[in-house]
Amino acid sequence: MNFPKRIIIAGREWKVKRDSSLAGVAFFDSFTATISLGKKYGEGEELEAFLHEVVEAILQDRGHRYHYNCDGDNDKRIFVFNHAQFTNVIRDLAGAVRLIVKQEKK
Repeated sequence: MNFPKRIIIAGREWKVKRDSSLAGVAFFDSFTATISLGKKYGEGEELEAFLHEVVEAILQDRGHRYHYNCDGDNDKRIFVFNHAQFTNVIRDLAGAVRLIVKQEKK
């Protein structure tokens, strides 16, 4: 799947990088505003990994992602938001994927 090199998340430009050294791994860095995607995913998994990182980045930037007793355990992160805040998350997600949707229609 082709992803744009840049997307907008909550009004901020983020870089999208493909990293061949990452096998089936994706992550985001809010300090550098970068989403990194590994190149070795199964069919359909790339989009899921990309959207996972986009939504998590949105929630982090909007202050809805919290850690508790983490010690490196990703499963101990929680997300808290009300319906109005969720609506803003969806608006941010729509803005971030708008270029992908336009690209797929061609």
